[in-house]
Amino acid sequence: MEDLRKLQLKELEILEQFKKICEEHALTYYLTFGTLLGAVRHKGFIPWDDDIDVMMPIRDMEKLERIYQKEKWSGLFLQTPNTEPEAGLTYYKLRMDGTTLLVDRMINKDIHHGIDIDIYPLYNVPENRLLWTIQYGVALLYMLLQTEESPINHGKAIQMASNMVLSVCKGKFRETVRDFCYRYMAKYEGCQTLYKAILSCNPMIAGQRYPQNVFQESVEMSFEDGVFLLPAGYDEWLTLQYGNYMELPPVEEQGCKLEHIIKMNTDKSYLEYKGKYYLCGGTGR
Repeated sequence: MEDLRKLQLKELEILEQFKKICEEHALTYYLTFGTLLGAVRHKGFIPWDDDIDVMMPIRDMEKLERIYQKEKWSGLFLQTPNTEPEAGLTYYKLRMDGTTLLVDRMINKDIHHGIDIDIYPLYNVPENRLLWTIQYGVALLYMLLQTEESPINHGKAIQMASNMVLSVCKGKFRETVRDFCYRYMAKYEGCQTLYKAILSCNPMIAGQRYPQNVFQESVEMSFEDGVFLLPAGYDEWLTLQYGNYMELPPVEEQGCKLEHIIKMNTDKSYLEYKGKYYLCGGTGR
């Protein structure tokens, strides 16, 4: 638990810097997922949570990347599909230099492996069920082509179909289709829609629509020793996402989730572990 707390506090430092950047440039953000739940239920981290999640409207995320490309914030690296394509991300990560967070699924990638917070995009989505199904399907295709990995734990049929798509979409053709999907996902930005969705996430969450009114305003709430923004309709959002969210899960479901972390160090750069814990031709364990 000591290691978990050290990780949480370093992530909190990144969140504080992210908040300052958003305030300086009038960018909209909200705490989301377990971080939002932690703010409401615990006034800070869920005791066994090991990451920080925020969400932003997709246009604000794109603006955030343009600002980063211009300013190159000291001590931070904004990892995006553009700044580090090899990461295979469908969302953004804001990583801290001089730290290490090596996770199992990324140890064979020569990328920035600093401690990070996750930034997820909010998209406008239509009320019409058919149009929404098309947009969702395009999002699934985008995520497949961007990550270049067929989904696991979703059945053999989906995995076989995904592998077939990847085998057909290669090289420049894959890039063309992927870029088309990215533009199509944002086709309703600037329109008045009744719903929003976090499309570039795992398939289950990407398929969840949230009422637009949830995000019409923001409210401040304490998280650890800071104050951050939540969507004003956080109660509705959390209920849709988690049901009776104020009820703690069973004791056996509580607990630190560090199994996926190969190496973590809050004071030493990931570069010092290259060839030892990552890019070493093994699991790093």
